[in-house]
Amino acid sequence: DAGTWDMDGPVWHLSRTPAQVRVPPPMFGEHNDWVFRDLLGLAAAEIATLYADGVAAETPSLGLHS
Repeated sequence: DAGTWDMDGPVWHLSRTPAQVRVPPPMFGEHNDWVFRDLLGLAAAEIATLYADGVAAETPSLGLHS
């Protein structure tokens, strides 16, 4: 949804257990609800304020990465 961006992979090299990326990253905002409610314990009104103030988002602002 946010397009394709180049990212660095693991920079270390281990001879017996080589590092690798095995799963794709989460989608943009995929874990927002879990983080805000379960991890941080925020109320629905507090979460709504974060979205309204532009602190959090469900979709990326592609203009920030051009």
